[in-house]
Amino acid sequence: MESKHTPGPWVSTEDQLGHYVIDSEQNVVGCIFRERDIALITAAPELFESAKRLLNCPSPVRQGEAEFKALKAAVAKAEGKGDQA
Repeated sequence: MESKHTPGPWVSTEDQLGHYVIDSEQNVVGCIFRERDIALITAAPELFESAKRLLNCPSPVRQGEAEFKALKAAVAKAEGKGDQA
């Protein structure tokens, strides 16, 4: 399935107003105002892809069923599927 989000990597740059612009190689992804959020937001594409790979493993190591369900729900949300996990 082809992703509907802007592919990574995402990087941040600070504009003249002190806002942090999140860019990909293709276009601007967004603008944030809190520097403390940059690392999480720019890591989103890699976190998402890693989570999808784990969910697609034939027998992923599961520390707990609740955690696995939470991961599955987060990936579904990122794919725009709401809580269809």
